[in-house]
Amino acid sequence: MTRVRVSNTNSTRVRVANDSYYAVVANTPSTKLRVANDTFTTYISPKGPGPDPWLEPSQEITVSGDVEIDYSLGKHCIVNVAGRITNLTVVNWPPTGRIARLTLEFINQGDYGIDNWDLSYLWPEGIMADLTPEAGGRDRVILSTTTGGLYVYCDSIGFDYRTV
Repeated sequence: MTRVRVSNTNSTRVRVANDSYYAVVANTPSTKLRVANDTFTTYISPKGPGPDPWLEPSQEITVSGDVEIDYSLGKHCIVNVAGRITNLTVVNWPPTGRIARLTLEFINQGDYGIDNWDLSYLWPEGIMADLTPEAGGRDRVILSTTTGGLYVYCDSIGFDYRTV
């Protein structure tokens, strides 16, 4: 990617690339940008701005015992918990230097929980999450890493989701 300096303070981003898409973006469609003696209006190349993140596949699994979730199969995983989870880990994280986030949506089929998460997972104050211990319990956790899974940050998003 080639980086360019914009002489106009109304710009929000300028991206120029040789073999992929490029875009010149401004705060309003009528804003003119001056880049290296050329003037542009807001423009996105015919190749498009990139893939739609809402088209990412999700995965759904039914589990108990030792559980291994494959990140490469989807960045959102619906986990139907059919028995106690003795250990939970995620494999196939992207390489170091890439941000990876995995949302785990747990749907408990009974009074089940999680005994252990992977030992490399870091929890706020060192307290790992457990599941709502009842059939129909719904909980969400987000895992993220930039180290290829060497360090995984775990955020408990919500537990015991219910309708009102």
